[in-house]
Amino acid sequence: MDFPVGTSFYFIILCLVGGYGLARSGVFPVGAHRVLNLLVVYVALPAMVLIEIPVILQQKTWSVLWMPALMPWLFFGLSWVFFATIGHLRHWDRRTTGALVMTGGLSNTSFVGFPLLEAFYGPQSLATGLIVDQAGSFLVLSSLGTMAAAYYAGHREDPLRMMGRVVKFPPFLALILACLLTLSGMQWPIKSYLGRFADLLIPLALLSVGTQLGWEWASIRCRLRTVALGLGWKLVLGPAVIFWIYWHGFGHQTEEVKITIAEAAMAPMITGAIVAMEHGLDSELASLMLGLGIPLSLVTVGGWVYFMNF
Repeated sequence: MDFPVGTSFYFIILCLVGGYGLARSGVFPVGAHRVLNLLVVYVALPAMVLIEIPVILQQKTWSVLWMPALMPWLFFGLSWVFFATIGHLRHWDRRTTGALVMTGGLSNTSFVGFPLLEAFYGPQSLATGLIVDQAGSFLVLSSLGTMAAAYYAGHREDPLRMMGRVVKFPPFLALILACLLTLSGMQWPIKSYLGRFADLLIPLALLSVGTQLGWEWASIRCRLRTVALGLGWKLVLGPAVIFWIYWHGFGHQTEEVKITIAEAAMAPMITGAIVAMEHGLDSELASLMLGLGIPLSLVTVGGWVYFMNF
């Protein structure tokens, strides 16, 4: 799907609006996004991983790959410290702080990230995006994210259950298989067929996100300051810290670093919000962070891309 930037951005808007309209019109049944998510997680994303990861490993050195993989770990750690400190100063309850840690500390590096990367940097940017998502965001959610949610909910998380979720996750299994194929030198015999499934990734992900958009104005008015603080960190302040670390601290100003910083600036992760809700954290706040953060990120990520290319 090799679109010009403008056309790709219009495609993103079309899919988001289309998903929202189909869900609100009743054409899609309640919970349709779960089916779309399953298609992404079990079909399209593993296919993309099997195609792109061998190419990445053959063309890039480990000294280049570690920087995209490190970013989500850094971002989540910084976010946890930030929201824990602010929560202590503002006397938030644990459910509020935990919800902001889970939504303000985890970026939507796949469902929103991949379409925006393709729009701003072209299809070749998805290779770096996959490293950020699979070696970073997914593992952070499955480990530190789950522990944070359990901590703020007052629960204890079973390490074996966490490990089980990781090893059973289809894209992660595809990542391991892709690495083994690359190390063995074997050629994947059905690569052309996988490409057709991989092409479904972006439209399905966008439609899924569109079906989940929505908020109540009354809720926004009541929680405006807290949501503004959460999204201010997620979309502006947090990415600014990552920008400083990578751009000046590490001294790298490559295309891969620009893509990595753009991924840091993405909207809150949908799965992170779901984990927060499942642990009994502030569901209304988590929903508002998603409902407002996703459309706002279409503008703020564009601003970051413009700033880095200025």
